Amino acid sequence: MIGDVAAGQAMVLSIETESPQAKPTAIARWGLEIPHRRCRAFGRATPSLHHDTGGCFSS
Repeated sequence: MIGDVAAGQAMVLSIETESPQAKPTAIARWGLEIPHRRCRAFGRATPSLHHDTGGCFSS
């Protein structure tokens, strides 16, 4: 049990310290969270990453 907790904490720590990997994930998540209504209203004014990841068009 204690070993499992330590392993879990080590995994979280390694994820938090991998900034090159964590940054794009945060950006992609932000892009996908833009409301689709706003996308239709402003079109390409929304971040292109949002469209590149299919945020608008995946239903």
